[in-house]
Amino acid sequence: MHGKSEASPAAVIEQGTGEAERILIGTLGSIPHVCRRMKVKNPALLIIGEVVRVRKQCSG
Repeated sequence: MHGKSEASPAAVIEQGTGEAERILIGTLGSIPHVCRRMKVKNPALLIIGEVVRVRKQCSG
């Protein structure tokens, strides 16, 4: 109720910068389900906010 909207963009970066890196995209409401379905393992980083929408421009 007082936090971010479930519609906020969210991403999980698993095994960042490694050969096995995976980036999973969803919303704050859907990302827990995406992570369970894709069997995400640590280390993983959760990113929340509009920066998720511009990731392709930032990755150059």
